[in-house]
Amino acid sequence: MEQAPSEIETFIQPSDSKVFAECLDTFEVSRFELDTPKGSPRSFSLKFGFKENEYFQDRVLEKKFWFRKTRDWAGLVSEPVKINWKKGQDLTAGLTDAACELSEIRKKGAIDTSSAEARKKETESKEYKRLAQMIETATDASMSFFGIFAFVSGFRWVSAEENEKTLKEDNERLEKIRRGEKVEDEDDEDEEDSVDYQECEVFPGGDEVATIIAEDMWPNAIKYYSMLMVYRDAIQSNANQGQNKPSKKKKKTTRTSPILTRPWTPVMRTIKPKKTIRRPTKRSTFAPSSARVANLVKSPLRKSSARPRQSALIITKIP
Repeated sequence: MEQAPSEIETFIQPSDSKVFAECLDTFEVSRFELDTPKGSPRSFSLKFGFKENEYFQDRVLEKKFWFRKTRDWAGLVSEPVKINWKKGQDLTAGLTDAACELSEIRKKGAIDTSSAEARKKETESKEYKRLAQMIETATDASMSFFGIFAFVSGFRWVSAEENEKTLKEDNERLEKIRRGEKVEDEDDEDEEDSVDYQECEVFPGGDEVATIIAEDMWPNAIKYYSMLMVYRDAIQSNANQGQNKPSKKKKKTTRTSPILTRPWTPVMRTIKPKKTIRRPTKRSTFAPSSARVANLVKSPLRKSSARPRQSALIITKIP
């Protein structure tokens, strides 16, 4: 049940996850009323196959959901499934067993569920009162996913006879409408039913959970399996990165000589600034002789279109 939709995860406890992870072997969804003339294609079953385990003796647990109608309601109903729990391993704290006992009383009495008076008699049975008391005082154990095997209805139990009777009345009304006859609204023959049958529902919302499994998880099994593989690979990758990460090593401390650790006093030295000597440039590397100077003065200047270059006489005193 890993990577299941959030609507399913809320019903799965850690103990449930352990059972499914270690013991679940097969799973199947089937529409068992497709070939039944009076059946509904909306009916389906969830079949869980388990390996031999320490929790219960059953190798297969199948939960059937029938789509049935009343005069003012339509939805899924189901019969509780007996789970043969091993001693001290009942994850529902006896709620599935109590629901099965009430279901047996209902079957033996052949209660007409379309009659409010007949349904009221069921609520007066000790099995009904016992289950209601257990649910009222139940702890988190009742939230186990295996409580879905005790689910009955989000409304109340609707028998196959009441469903057939309702379908027959609906067909008769449609036939009158086709013939153009006037159809009057039928009043409820039974007295108003004030009983809250959900006080004996072990797994409220079980019809919604089962529908998600049958119409979402089962057709998209490959998608959820791929999500699970990606999730496991990410966990494994993070674990490998944690192992390969270098550990912080402590810095090595070296022992020094006591001489080097003694306090020292700096020695003050006076440094005289160096004299800067200006070296002569290439143009001032020689001193012109007096004869050369006289010749330059006496000789006429050559005419040239170029602008005469100005020169400066630099006399350098050589030390």
